[in-house]
Amino acid sequence: MASARSNPTFHAPVTDHYQTRPRFFAAAHAALTSSLSSSPARPGWLALADLIVPSTFATRTLFSWIPALPVANLGPINDDVYHLDRAGFEAIEVQDVTDAVFPGLTAYLCAFPGARKWRVAGWMWWAFWKALGLRYVIVSATVKKSV
Repeated sequence: MASARSNPTFHAPVTDHYQTRPRFFAAAHAALTSSLSSSPARPGWLALADLIVPSTFATRTLFSWIPALPVANLGPINDDVYHLDRAGFEAIEVQDVTDAVFPGLTAYLCAFPGARKWRVAGWMWWAFWKALGLRYVIVSATVKKSV
């Protein structure tokens, strides 16, 4: 996909569902690298929004019951930086935007008129954010230029 940056670009949703984050980053790198074969001077660019869930006893126990969210993906924000670097990315930027996302999201869902399921979803997101330490980050990185 071409972007305003004139570089091959890979935009991704949250990576916490993938088996596992390192495999996702390696696949993203491979996709961007293959699209660069005609012009290696222009690095590909990765952009994604990600939910970061710390690895604690409570989160490991909870997520062990949710097959779509692998326990192996739990960890600190620095894990994404480490895995991106190992996958072959550089200029890695991670911006924690949790405090700009979750207050409005939880307030909106909890105040949603009519459907109780939206209020329950609001309470769930609030609990993940406040009690379990869920973080929402925006990540960008470029493919390392080969020497």
